[in-house]
Amino acid sequence: MIMSNRKTVRATDPNFERQVMAWFEESNEELSIDQGDSDEEQWPDENENDVIENHHTSEEEEEEEEEEGEDFDEENEEQPNQNYFYGKNKITRWNKNCPVNSRTRSHNIVKIRVPGPQSSAKNCKTELETLRCFLDEEIITLIVKYTNIYINEVKDKYSRARDAKLTNNEEVLGLIGILYLAGLLQSGRQNILQMWDNSKGLGVEAIYLTMGINRFRFLMRCLRFDNIIDRNERKKTDNLAAIREIFEMFVLKFKSMFIPSQYLTLDEQLIAFRGNCPFRTYIPSKPAKYGIKIFALVDCKSIYTCNLEIYCGKQPAGPHSTSWKNYDLVMRMIAHITGTGRNVSMDNWFTSVPLAIDLLQMKTTIIGTLRKNKPDIPPQFINATHREVYSSLFGFHKMCTLVSYVPKRKRVVLLLSTMHHDCAIDNDTGDLKKPEIITDYNNTKYGVDMLDKMCSHYDVSRNSRRWPLTIFFNLLNIAAINGMCIYKTKSMNKIDRKSYLQTIGYELITPLLRKRLESDNIATNIKERIRKLLNIEPEILAEIQSNTSTVGKCFYCGRQKNKSTRKHCSKCGKWVCPAHLRHICPKCNEED
Repeated sequence: MIMSNRKTVRATDPNFERQVMAWFEESNEELSIDQGDSDEEQWPDENENDVIENHHTSEEEEEEEEEEGEDFDEENEEQPNQNYFYGKNKITRWNKNCPVNSRTRSHNIVKIRVPGPQSSAKNCKTELETLRCFLDEEIITLIVKYTNIYINEVKDKYSRARDAKLTNNEEVLGLIGILYLAGLLQSGRQNILQMWDNSKGLGVEAIYLTMGINRFRFLMRCLRFDNIIDRNERKKTDNLAAIREIFEMFVLKFKSMFIPSQYLTLDEQLIAFRGNCPFRTYIPSKPAKYGIKIFALVDCKSIYTCNLEIYCGKQPAGPHSTSWKNYDLVMRMIAHITGTGRNVSMDNWFTSVPLAIDLLQMKTTIIGTLRKNKPDIPPQFINATHREVYSSLFGFHKMCTLVSYVPKRKRVVLLLSTMHHDCAIDNDTGDLKKPEIITDYNNTKYGVDMLDKMCSHYDVSRNSRRWPLTIFFNLLNIAAINGMCIYKTKSMNKIDRKSYLQTIGYELITPLLRKRLESDNIATNIKERIRKLLNIEPEILAEIQSNTSTVGKCFYCGRQKNKSTRKHCSKCGKWVCPAHLRHICPKCNEED
């Protein structure tokens, strides 16, 4: 008896030879069609081991076959093909043999320009200019506007008008400069009394001279990122109403100022926060455990952050209502890089077979770990009981490659890739025999982890119970890292992050320091220290008054003693009391 697909014919049938010849002609036509399509991948024929046999049966055997003939086709259909693995859903089929293709696949051809700055970032030359690509006048003006609206609402609570003065762009930039300098000294969580301590010399001179401690406290308390007058109305349709506008402006600039490289990482950040927040998240594997979760897309090569999205829980019905399913989130995060041939590495929360197939159609490949509960995974890939350590099992399905690796006894690691299409083992791993999929994943998965490390090392964050302010601190950290990426690409000089933060910190506070020099309400000794910090020559009196009856305050005694004197220096014109006056002969004066 001969079988073909779901048809059977017996050797005793009078049409036996005619039917066999017809089947051979059909198989030859299919073979010629397959051979003519040379551009498609060539998979091993799943029926190459099938053998046509002519069974000579007895009459009793023929009667038994006639009784079982109705069920034969169904039983034959249920038997799995030996060339395939079948997923737990009994639908997804993984070929055991890798496809044959000598050409580079179109989705592995990167169609991007040279990674680096673009748009207005190409014209940046200094450190401050690269930072101002993100902290531009538009964002600073909005922050000043919303902060002044809040100050006008609370100024009646202060007895003195000068304690609730409105702020301006220079002062807000100086405040941000203080935050960067505090983060540079790793004093972000330090008590501000110690930062402004001038009695024991333990304070930070640049911070102490830029702004008074009371003004710093007032600005940090009043800093706002939206209009509080209509916030309650906007909160009905948006959980992120308190920072939505500023956050989206930052993200838009992150996307437009830099061309990322071929490999990117998609993962989540957890910003430490234990205050009252409707979407505060608990992740026990993170160091902070409690905080605000932010999804980030980061360039693996330069650690440039390309996109951010805050997890804000279930949004009310309205324009900001979004889906937080892993498929929808990934599509939103990488929408601006699809079609460029880039590869995105992600962990097992994001990765799925339908996502990989759909992204591949958009010319975007992925490498990611897989959870074992996915219905597309064959049981043979999950069970490691009878498998050797350091062994690998491969499956191929619709341009996706699934690998199951056994790193140690009774444990498997599952990875899915649309960038690899073979069973290659990395020879550099030695006895571990790791597949190239795992090696490439390890080399491209660290983007967001490096971002977290850099943010935490020189963190500008301060303890706060306001979640919008906590998010703004994280945006400042990322803006400084992205600015340094642009500067290092544009400048041939090697610079570390510490030097970069020091430069932008001093340049941000310099306009405010110069403004304080012109104020009549600043003590003379403070002005002298500002001149020394800015490397400005002290003012010399053009003409020393000869009137001995003129009385002045001693420059060195300060305002606390408020000591009057009639003596002054003949060179600089400073008033000096007898306690600070030194007698010197003309000869020694000439030598000096």
